[in-house]
Amino acid sequence: MDAPQTDRLIALDLLRGLAALAIVTRHFPWPGDEVGFLPRDYLAVDLFFVLSGFVLARAWWPRLSQGEGQARFLLDRLIRLYPLYLLATLLAAAIALANGTPVGTWAIALGANLLFLPAPPDPATGINLFPFVYPAWSLLWELLANLVLALVAFRLRGPLLPAMLLTGALLLATTAQQLGSLDAGPRWSDFVGGGFRVLYGFFAGVALCWLHSRFPTRIAALPDWLIGLALLAIFAPATEWAFGAAYDFIAATLFFPLLVLLGANAHTTPLSRRIGAGLGGLSYGLYVLHQPVVQFATMLLPTEQIGASGVIGLAALVLVTLAVSWAATRWIDTPVRCWTRRRLRAQRSSAAPIVTTSSAAAP
Repeated sequence: MDAPQTDRLIALDLLRGLAALAIVTRHFPWPGDEVGFLPRDYLAVDLFFVLSGFVLARAWWPRLSQGEGQARFLLDRLIRLYPLYLLATLLAAAIALANGTPVGTWAIALGANLLFLPAPPDPATGINLFPFVYPAWSLLWELLANLVLALVAFRLRGPLLPAMLLTGALLLATTAQQLGSLDAGPRWSDFVGGGFRVLYGFFAGVALCWLHSRFPTRIAALPDWLIGLALLAIFAPATEWAFGAAYDFIAATLFFPLLVLLGANAHTTPLSRRIGAGLGGLSYGLYVLHQPVVQFATMLLPTEQIGASGVIGLAALVLVTLAVSWAATRWIDTPVRCWTRRRLRAQRSSAAPIVTTSSAAAP
């Protein structure tokens, strides 16, 4: 993570890390119709969007609202997201090719995904926009939300921000009603639902940043571990629950913004800060790299055997993904981003240093 230690909201790192772990459990090959421990873990993406809006507005809004730094902001975001995404895509694409994906289809999908664009639908690569790294659909919408923020930040102190939130909430309600949940965005069939999720979530985070900067002491300082438990509880209700669509809508529009606001004022301890910083620092790696780890595991063992291993198999997956994420972050992601930023500073020696931010949206 990039923000100075004195400027870190460690409880938000903890939320981000727990949400990333929930996504890892989601893609474990559970046997039969099992959905794992947290049936509504897909809602983690809505939390990521709120976190992203909050953190990025906190770091960049003062400059962007003055009409300054748009290009540097967008470049900083691309530098933050692309290295580990590129690594995950290349690893997963190599595994897909080894598993027999037709070369022509494989090349077209890989070419599109390397440009951060959805792959054309094809039976050989499946129904996902990003067949190699499934969760990357949210990164596409994240970058588009960043672009919108850069373009309209100077207008968000007026009626535009409430109008965007109201529109986003209405579109979320429509999506939840039509699909029966907010599990929308990864596939071509529900592609636009991802845009509706980011429209509300990201700009709800921006609005929370405004509120937090003005009323930071009026919100109760709860323990960060309690807020983390609340997050896991939100993911827990069964997917077949009769009021599932309404529940998803309330979670995305009320629960997650409230958790972020509480997390920004949470009480922490030395131990919880260490755990939060550690999980937060690995969250983006967990989010994008767990998919090739799962795919590699299914090359070594039958999917049914992995799923039948249950909790033991899941624990092994989490530990391996944590190790891979740590190594990739330590030895690839951080050096590449630091080198790139040094090069940019050298080329713009007369300009102010690039503002760096933690990636809440990209877990």
